[in-house]
Amino acid sequence: MKLPNLFWGFLAMLNCVLSAMIVVPLLVFSSMALSKDYYVHADIGDNASSGRSSNAAFADLEYAMMKLDPGDTLFVRAGVYKKFPLLSSEKYQSGTSTNPIRVRSYAGELPVISDNSDLRIADVSWWVFEKLTFQSAGTVKLGGTESGKCLTYVSNIAFRKNRFQHSSNAGIKIQCGRRIAIEDNFFDNLRSRKIGRDLHAITAEISTDEILISGNLFRDIGADGIQLAGTVGKTSIVSNVFEVQRPYYYRDENGEDHSITHHNFGNVGENAIDIKSGPGPILIEKNKCFGFRPSVAGQDVSGSNGVAIVIHNNASNITLRRNYFEDNVDHLRILKGAGSSSEHPRRSVRVNNNIFADTAYYGERKPSSLYLEGISDVRIYNNTFYNREGSGKRILRLRNLSDIEISNNIFHNGEVEVQKSHVLEILADHNAWSDIAGSINESLKGSNDLNVFTPQIDETSWTPLLGSSLIDAGKPVGLDDDFYGNAINGSGPDIGAVEYGR
Repeated sequence: MKLPNLFWGFLAMLNCVLSAMIVVPLLVFSSMALSKDYYVHADIGDNASSGRSSNAAFADLEYAMMKLDPGDTLFVRAGVYKKFPLLSSEKYQSGTSTNPIRVRSYAGELPVISDNSDLRIADVSWWVFEKLTFQSAGTVKLGGTESGKCLTYVSNIAFRKNRFQHSSNAGIKIQCGRRIAIEDNFFDNLRSRKIGRDLHAITAEISTDEILISGNLFRDIGADGIQLAGTVGKTSIVSNVFEVQRPYYYRDENGEDHSITHHNFGNVGENAIDIKSGPGPILIEKNKCFGFRPSVAGQDVSGSNGVAIVIHNNASNITLRRNYFEDNVDHLRILKGAGSSSEHPRRSVRVNNNIFADTAYYGERKPSSLYLEGISDVRIYNNTFYNREGSGKRILRLRNLSDIEISNNIFHNGEVEVQKSHVLEILADHNAWSDIAGSINESLKGSNDLNVFTPQIDETSWTPLLGSSLIDAGKPVGLDDDFYGNAINGSGPDIGAVEYGR
């Protein structure tokens, strides 16, 4: 008897379903089986052991990391590790997007990596380093270089929740890298301890792209927290804190305070962020900068004016928004610099919704909230420049400029310095001025400006008070939100960094 075609079709479909039910779990189980945990212990480990349990750990990182395949995790137990391997594809595997290789501290323990030579990650990808302490260690260098050129690249490398501390070497140098994430780390007391020699916590140099630096704390760094040089592609510097502790205390490579017995180097810190190149785009957003002062004789830096953020040389294509500045001698400088090839290099910089709170006095120096010199194509929108106390501070300093727009800003308590013979093109309007010492240059006066006795804002939240003349008094400049991320509302944007809450 011949069975209907419909029956044979049903059997074929049932066979496919049953096959899938068997194969899919096998594939999942196979993938899970490939992910293994390994352990290393500097004090009681043994490379002859299996390395597969916390009590049968390997002895050194180099041996243990050679065992790792995609999806594996190496748990680093307590102890001091004097050797960090050269991670190259000749000896070490790369992870994958779904199965990265992880190296992280064992729960409840604080392993310390203290290899004083360079810690090179040459050409592997998809590695994650978590909750490790690099102390008195060498610089972590990403990519293979020779004579300032890239030989090999790394990609998809992440550093999360680590400590880089108490060292005479830099933290991380991204030399030749793509898709690098540096998140939620603590960089503390990194300085060269050699007079005149700069040392930065993080640098991007030679050739970098798709870099994320987010959620980190930078404290008492010898020179810059972050310096961008070389060919710098897409870079995001977001939600970091940069601070120099005041008063200043010198700490050695063990983190011990020696300021009572001697006052080494006289000061610490150069800039929070130093941007020398592009092409970007570069985003600087939601960062906080405190405590930067000019360098002094005998300090271990090449020289500093006490500036939190400086943009110069060949830097371009930068957005600086929703940042907070306080207690720096200068908050922000955008300058021509030594590396520019034109008279007024086009910066393509947008500065919006930042709060520039009190600058700091230092000797005979006049502090400045914003300093622009020798540049073009800069837009200054919806910022709050506000000194709550003091006098003789420059709230705005302008020299030799072209194609500059300054709109919807609050300027309170300070001097405005304009080099009249050189300022070329400034479009300024819808700004609020209060308690300005001396006269305001005609190039900065707009027909829609507000000249008020006080800006009528809350000096803690920076929000306009009920009935403030700042509300709806700005002009549309293409911004969607304010300092806190609240939407622009009303018949027009408010003047200043923060919108009035409705």
